[in-house]
Amino acid sequence: VLSVMGIMCLRNGQLVAELEKCNHIFVTTNIPLVNVVQRNLKDYDGYVPPVISDGSMSSIVWFKCCYSHKDYPKHKLIDNAMLALEPSISVLKEFHEEVNHLQAEGELTNDEAAIILTDIHLKRELAESVQGDASLINKDVIIQMRTRLRERYIAEETSAAEENYQRYLSQKARSNQALDKIINQIENTGKQKREFVVKILSPATKLGSIVLFLLCVRCTVVTYSFNTGPWFASLLPLVISLLGLYDVFSGRKHIVRKWIDKIATHVADHAMEKKRKEYAEVIDSLTTPSKSL
Repeated sequence: VLSVMGIMCLRNGQLVAELEKCNHIFVTTNIPLVNVVQRNLKDYDGYVPPVISDGSMSSIVWFKCCYSHKDYPKHKLIDNAMLALEPSISVLKEFHEEVNHLQAEGELTNDEAAIILTDIHLKRELAESVQGDASLINKDVIIQMRTRLRERYIAEETSAAEENYQRYLSQKARSNQALDKIINQIENTGKQKREFVVKILSPATKLGSIVLFLLCVRCTVVTYSFNTGPWFASLLPLVISLLGLYDVFSGRKHIVRKWIDKIATHVADHAMEKKRKEYAEVIDSLTTPSKSL
C-alpha cells in the first residue's frame, strides 16, 4: 500500500493516459494487490494505474516493441498465457472439496481422485468450463472429468498397443527377410557343391566307361583272333559280341547317373548342414519372439 501511495505522490496526482509518458509506475507480481487497487481507484479508469502486474507490463512492452525489439524474451508471455489457464484459488478450493467428498462416498477411487487433483490438463478444462465461478463445480462436473480422464487413458493405451503391434509387424518383416536371405545362402551353398561334384564326376565316369569299353572290345577281338576257322566264320560272332558290349555299357548310363546324383546329393546335404550350424544362433534369434514385445 505504501508503494502505491508513493507512486501517486511522485505523479503529483496527475492522470496519464499513455504508458510512455508515465514517469512512475509500480510493477509487481502481487496480483491480488493489483486487483484491489483497480477496484478501488475508479478515477484511473482509462488511465495508467499506479500499480500493474509484471505479466501485464510484459505484454504491453512486447506488443509496443515487437518490431523494434524482436529479441524480447517470449517465455514471460508464455508463462502468462499458461497462468491465465489456471483456475482461481476459490475454484481450486471448491474443486478439492468436491473431489474429496466424492472420494469419501466411493464415487471416485483413490487413484482417480489423486489424478484428477493433480492433472494439469483437467485443471485447465475446469477453468475453461466454470469461467471462474466456483458455484458451478458439482458432482456432474467431476464425473465428466473422470470420464474424459478414462477416455484419454483408453486412447493412450490403444495408441500404445497399436504402436507396439506395428513395431512387431515391422520387426517380424525384417526377421523374415533376414531368414529368407539365410535360407537362400544355405540352398545356394548346397547347389554349388552339387554342381561341383557333378562337374567332376561326370567326365571321370565317362572316361572310365570309354576305357573299360575299349578294353572289353580289345579282349573280344583278341579272343576271336585265335579262331582257326575261316575269318568270315568268326566275323559274325565278333560283331554280335561287340554290339552286346555296346548295349551293356550304354544301358548302364542311367545307373552311373544315379550314382553320381547320390554322391552329389550327399555332399550337398553335408555342406548345407554345416552352413545351418554356422547360422544356428542367428536363425534361433530370428524365429524366437522378442521379449520386449
